[in-house]
Amino acid sequence: GSYVFRFSGFTMANDTPYYLVGLGQFVLDASGNLTGTQTSSITQIAGQGASLSHAAYVLTGTWTIGADGTGTAKITFSSKQQTMTGTFDLVAVGDTGRIWMISTGATVQEANRLSTYLADEVNHGEAIKVG
Repeated sequence: GSYVFRFSGFTMANDTPYYLVGLGQFVLDASGNLTGTQTSSITQIAGQGASLSHAAYVLTGTWTIGADGTGTAKITFSSKQQTMTGTFDLVAVGDTGRIWMISTGATVQEANRLSTYLADEVNHGEAIKVG
């Protein structure tokens, strides 16, 4: 089905904490595939030079939810600037059409660099079924 979602949390880069928020939409198909889009904003919350950055991403990935309502997802977030791959724990909230999620890990690859690094982040969100 089709879902809309929102999330918020914190991430670290070069020993500097950042606050990040986002929203978007995705489709979960019966084969375990996920596709969608997301926009997010991020700002430094300590030190000098804080400014708001905004980005749009295309989402592709996989998901699974078991009979007990718990599951996982692995999602790739692609933009012109970078590609991030995140893993998430999921809980389907009964038959309400809601999914709660938390991040369990992520890697980032900048578009102009060959190296990949771990993203130190903690975020959580909620998805609501719309179709």
